[in-house]
Amino acid sequence: MNTMQWQTLAARAAEGTLSVEEGVQLLALCRESEEARVALMRVLTVERLLPLALSDPSGQYAAREVAMRLQQPDTASIQAAWRSAEKARRWLWQKHLRWVAAAAAIVLMLTGGAWWLDQIHTPAATLSRSEGIVWTGAAPSLKSSDLAKDTRLRAQAGLVELAFESGARMVLEGPFDVELKDGMHAYLHSGRISVRCPPSAHGFSVETTEGIAVDRGTEFCVHMVQGAAMEVHVLSGVVDVTAKNSGPTTTLFDNEGLRIHGPSIERIDADANTFVTSMPVSAGRAPGYIHWSFDEINAGTVVNNGKDLGVDGQARLDLLSYPDKVPTPGKGPQLIEGVSGKGLSLDGKAVYAESPFPGIGGTASRTVALWVRIPKELNKDSVYGHGIISWGSLTGPNAWQMSANTIVQDGPVGRLRLGIYDNGRIVGTTDLRDNQWHHIAVVMYGGSRASIATNVMLYVDGKPEIVTRKTRTEINTDVLNAGHGLWLGRNVAFPDPVRNGDPGPRFFKGDVDEVFIFNAALSHEEINTLMRTHHAPQ
Repeated sequence: MNTMQWQTLAARAAEGTLSVEEGVQLLALCRESEEARVALMRVLTVERLLPLALSDPSGQYAAREVAMRLQQPDTASIQAAWRSAEKARRWLWQKHLRWVAAAAAIVLMLTGGAWWLDQIHTPAATLSRSEGIVWTGAAPSLKSSDLAKDTRLRAQAGLVELAFESGARMVLEGPFDVELKDGMHAYLHSGRISVRCPPSAHGFSVETTEGIAVDRGTEFCVHMVQGAAMEVHVLSGVVDVTAKNSGPTTTLFDNEGLRIHGPSIERIDADANTFVTSMPVSAGRAPGYIHWSFDEINAGTVVNNGKDLGVDGQARLDLLSYPDKVPTPGKGPQLIEGVSGKGLSLDGKAVYAESPFPGIGGTASRTVALWVRIPKELNKDSVYGHGIISWGSLTGPNAWQMSANTIVQDGPVGRLRLGIYDNGRIVGTTDLRDNQWHHIAVVMYGGSRASIATNVMLYVDGKPEIVTRKTRTEINTDVLNAGHGLWLGRNVAFPDPVRNGDPGPRFFKGDVDEVFIFNAALSHEEINTLMRTHHAPQ
């Protein structure tokens, strides 16, 4: 390489005075010499940092600009540095670097042909994990877990985690419709996603019909309602959001959000509770569980066949007839032919079962699974759909209850319903009112921000349920102040004594068998195994 010639050409390129002929000469030098290419990149880097150094004699902005390229920003000072750096970058682009940028692109294209060909075949992302996923239409080909660029993913229910080629990780919550443009760009048609970007993925973007969110080193979430608004929620770091129809770019920082709908742009507070930000954590051990098979009953008490959950006889199940407090043979729920051996029949009038076991409390993970048979006549006027299994206190969102829904405003009648009082519920779509046995399961993934909408999955007959109605109430089950233990067949909203003579729904009508309660969140595969074998996973 002719060092003097290269220095002259590089200096003129940085100043923006490079002629076409000189540009051709610089291009030829870079094609011939890797040393020249590396040196040119250094010149461009210095040119980017120089305005920062000149605008701040202390040198802090320039230093922080370098630091931001090495680690994720997380302080107000680095946020200020980013604003200054972006202002300098735009000035340089407009005044000095247009020709250099074009020349650099040509150099990279001509000298990096092999790299470019490799990128064509590099997948946009890989599917790291899915849980309870229900694909819309044909499922994507996942033989190698690789997802090619421009792959479009649509699902009605479930969770998916993607690892992008850039290092970004994305969690998608069904229902969703998203296109994976490449390792740095996704197009969200509808749904909720959360994105976490390491330094290698700075600049990762999520686009919708309403705008585009560009990461600057952060964790953020996007919600897009098709044909309606786009919301961006920044959980940490910095995101630039640009509306497609109007307005300049808006920079968002920690706990800030933006709602865009056409020309309307509104600042909002970020709400992490409305998004799934990480996949459920595996228990990493064989879970403890209670199992009532109803095949072994002694003096009106069902024996627990589980292990490591409920101690000193606490997990027994007494068959009762209201208002009796102790089991009386012949008066409680009746035994019938079940799915496997004996089952239990509840008449919806005054019979139920109670266990001293208080249930699983707080935000701890749990799984409840059983076989149930719902009568065909159940309707919106029925008073016996609630309380298949329940526990906890009614104060706030502190109770836990599985039911067959009868409240029209909450969702379709006869569907699996999970309620966490007050005003918290999630309702499925499969109609259970056919007088046939169905296997139902509710899985709750615990955590500090556990919400009924983001941390709960419903299963019917081994398949994830598409949810029709749900609220985003946080789960915090109170098992200390309920005044009773776990109930089977009794509405948790029917305390003893009755409040103000309330004649509302009291007892469940239907049949149950093979009841399991786990102190961990079972996977989709484990739910299916449980349904087939009636044995807990080991």
